Amino acid sequence: MVARLQRRTHFNHLRAHGTTVREGRLRITCAPPDPEQEPEGPGVAFAIPRSFGPAVRRNRARRRLRAIISDQERSGNLPQGWFLVNVLPCSTEPDHRQLQAWFNSAVAQLNSRAATAAVKPSSETP
Repeated sequence: MVARLQRRTHFNHLRAHGTTVREGRLRITCAPPDPEQEPEGPGVAFAIPRSFGPAVRRNRARRRLRAIISDQERSGNLPQGWFLVNVLPCSTEPDHRQLQAWFNSAVAQLNSRAATAAVKPSSETP
């Protein structure tokens, strides 16, 4: 179950410890969950500006992204962490397949960055 991030401390943690990637019209910030705060598992927040369109269009994009994220979690492809998903304004409304392609590509970038950071040798000398 993907929780909703709503508290200021969640966003402060994302800002301080997050990694941001951009794919298409999505900008996704991901940070490892803060063990001292709820939720401990995956959590998501959306930032969709009014310039994206009227409320109906913004809510439709939010529902589509929520469904995509739930599918990713069920399939085990969603990395553990907290996510802030920004949808940038565009002239045409992206459909479900386009949002899914952008999100999958962004998650792949996040996973490759995490793998690169895990493999990076330590700068400490014995």
